[in-house]
Amino acid sequence: MARKIFYGLLIIIAILGTLYIAVGILYTYGTGDMCGNQMVKELTSPDGKYKAVVFIRDCGATTGFSTQVSILDNTTALDNDMAGNILVMSDHASEGRMFAEGGARVNIAWINNRKLRIQYDPRTETYEQKTEWNDTEIVYEKYIPESSAHSQE
Repeated sequence: MARKIFYGLLIIIAILGTLYIAVGILYTYGTGDMCGNQMVKELTSPDGKYKAVVFIRDCGATTGFSTQVSILDNTTALDNDMAGNILVMSDHASEGRMFAEGGARVNIAWINNRKLRIQYDPRTETYEQKTEWNDTEIVYEKYIPESSAHSQE
């Protein structure tokens, strides 16, 4: 009888230990950011202080791709936790041109140390479009790319 109780307790402890480990693994790896960023273009400001980054953000099967632009300190790397801090555009476009990776096409160019030009397709749904970041001015130009869809500049 004592043996049955001992083995019963041993089985219960083993099950609880396994559940504890499983919950820990799910919590550690299952609660992270499900988004991923794919770099398209990175352009350093003329004085080297900042960089403008164009990237495609994918947050899983239930959302589409989005094209995003961020200005970062030149020593800061883009990671998957970062969303665009300047421009966020959907992949919903009426005849809009897309990058080969997905996401709406944009072009970036530094006009000077503190002025960034972003060219974008006005047919694309835009969620965020800032005109300044820290000491940097952002100017926008609408343009419709003439190259075919699924190509990249």
